[in-house]
Amino acid sequence: MRSLLLSALDAAQQRGASYADARGVSRVEQRMVARSDAPPTLEDTPDRGVAVRARCDGAWGFAAAPALPEAVIEAAQRAVAQARASALLLHTPPPFLAAAPQQGTWRASCAEDPFGVALEERLAGLAALVQHARRQPEIAAAWAAVRFTREVRAFLSTEGADLEEHTCATGLLLGVRAQRGALRRDLAWPNGPGGHFAQAGYELLRGPGLQEVITRLAADARGLLDAPACPERVGPVILASAPAAHLLQATLGRQAALQGAWGPEALGRLRLGAAPVHVTADPTLIGGAGSCAWDAEGTLAEPLPLVRGGLLVGALSSRTAPAALGHPRSQGTLRAASWDAAPRLHPANLRLEPGADSLEALVSDTGEGLLLEEPLGWSADPALRSLRLACAAAWELRGGRRHRLLGGATLEGSAADLWSACDAIAGPGEWRLWGMAEALGAPTSRRLLTGYGAAPLRLQRARVRAGGL
Repeated sequence: MRSLLLSALDAAQQRGASYADARGVSRVEQRMVARSDAPPTLEDTPDRGVAVRARCDGAWGFAAAPALPEAVIEAAQRAVAQARASALLLHTPPPFLAAAPQQGTWRASCAEDPFGVALEERLAGLAALVQHARRQPEIAAAWAAVRFTREVRAFLSTEGADLEEHTCATGLLLGVRAQRGALRRDLAWPNGPGGHFAQAGYELLRGPGLQEVITRLAADARGLLDAPACPERVGPVILASAPAAHLLQATLGRQAALQGAWGPEALGRLRLGAAPVHVTADPTLIGGAGSCAWDAEGTLAEPLPLVRGGLLVGALSSRTAPAALGHPRSQGTLRAASWDAAPRLHPANLRLEPGADSLEALVSDTGEGLLLEEPLGWSADPALRSLRLACAAAWELRGGRRHRLLGGATLEGSAADLWSACDAIAGPGEWRLWGMAEALGAPTSRRLLTGYGAAPLRLQRARVRAGGL
């Protein structure tokens, strides 16, 4: 791969580029699914490619190609040609912040390489979980899915950057369907139907308690068969950790990539939430789905405070898109979903800082209200004035205790109203880091893995209605 990147840089400079960088990705992905109602499936997807950025006459060009010598050189030439064409339309060249070139190698945490575990053992482990689920009363179907990804990313630039990152990611999804006559309820763990991703190896599946999780999931699904509908109401709402992470993703996660559009006057003045809300973009979290050492243009990735006390204090930026908030250097937050996708501003991991309470303390202190669990997904308009976060289960709270289980519920409101209503967040012992696969408009079906960390939180006044999205 290194020789391909060097040839791309040479080709770009020969065509007149004042700067160029080349990012190579070698990736192998394996997806395995076991179902109680169908044969198991196995899919292997190897992938190798190179992306080239070139700067010429103050403008930028981007091109990508599979990792083949002639194709990579042609991609570099296309990137320069695109930059020259763009320069004809420029009145003022966009800034390009200076940065010391980085060199080094980084390896993500991985205790056990999943590709080193016998295929038979991996399939048998999934099948055992599905069989265990089917033995539970009133469970009509069960499924288990994993995704193993091993990736090597190399980065070279004409300034002398020379980087290599090795990552191993594992995704996990367990699901059950409880059925009684025509009535049925589906539940998925962890983190809802999208599953959970982490930079980890097969140890994620060897951890204790997966059969206990399936047993609990089956019991919860059976409970939902008898659960009455959640009544529409406005009042206190507690979100468990996973729904809180989904709210973070749907709102502040999406806003983070747009913060560069705000001027310096927004710093310390633009209110995005209530006083307990502190949010940090942190690419260094161990096991985080998006954790990295450098961003997609070779800048050192470091934690970046975005929100403190509900107020905007920072913004994502890169060398090519410096924040309008006055940062003197790139914050290292440029990311790419795949080798054939142009990099864009996006957090690697976003964490809502924990508070001091426990979930049980929040429940006790709330008195009357709802506790939402088991996220199903969310929808929102581009301006985040209308957000819906659906959950499969809700607990009615009375007298500071869980009173009865209710059916699916959907939280509604604007991002500003919901975060302004946040008056309490549970402590570090309740904080969890959830990994999600996000579609960011890549030309392929590849999704970008991002971590969202949150503890349970309380919204003092929020609207909830019955049903899904």
